Amino acid sequence: TQSTWASNESPFDLRVGRILAAERMPESEKLYVLRVDVGEAAPRQICAGLQAFYSVDALVGHDVLVVANLKAAKLGGRDSDGMLLAASHKGPDGEIVALVTPAGAQATPGSIALAEPHVAVANPAKRIKASKLRKHKFAIGPAGTVTLDGVELRVAGAGLAADPAVQGIVPGDLV
Repeated sequence: TQSTWASNESPFDLRVGRILAAERMPESEKLYVLRVDVGEAAPRQICAGLQAFYSVDALVGHDVLVVANLKAAKLGGRDSDGMLLAASHKGPDGEIVALVTPAGAQATPGSIALAEPHVAVANPAKRIKASKLRKHKFAIGPAGTVTLDGVELRVAGAGLAADPAVQGIVPGDLV
């Protein structure tokens, strides 16, 4: 499948991040406050609604994919500077959520994920609205890897996938 992009530059700054710390947000039954290394001078604070799907211990040390150029937002009254990508599946037993991870890639925090024919991020400093993400389809492809508008996302020469520790994510599930 060919990308629908007119340019070889992606508007999304998708980076590998490593979760350094996680704490439950006291005011919320859903949100964690995470400290995530995305290859910058200091870790970022990112809030994520993962309490029903991951324990604090399962999150710390986990490599994830971060939308690094998303406009900062307040979630549960806390600043959130980015968003983690995760796949979800609604089955008969409820919802399953699996973080997107650099499946076996030798990626380090800050490594950039791109979909062919993109060769660079158009403007990593330009912050985008969450609504721009919704105009594009992130999904689990037939091979179990993550796609953007039907084209496989790759980092450090390898594809990205839903967290292999979570069972039940299937091709076609949206990210």
